Amino acid sequence: MKHVREIAERGGMILFLVMRSDARVFMPNHETHPEFAKVLREAYESGVDVRAALLRPEVQGDCLRIGFERYLPVEFPDVI
Repeated sequence: MKHVREIAERGGMILFLVMRSDARVFMPNHETHPEFAKVLREAYESGVDVRAALLRPEVQGDCLRIGFERYLPVEFPDVI
């Protein structure tokens, strides 16, 4: 949360790296960490570019290659 706040103060971008082939959307987990979800949403609403990149890991011989597949939509849960 400290880093999210600092990025919001200075301007910048937050990039989440997702390596789940079944991922369709990125959403902070409000149930397990409501304060982080709140701070991230506030940063987004203040103009911070929040993105989530879907990555595709592949093992080729004894090498691990991680390729960019696409950006996922970023959504914030509606909480009261």
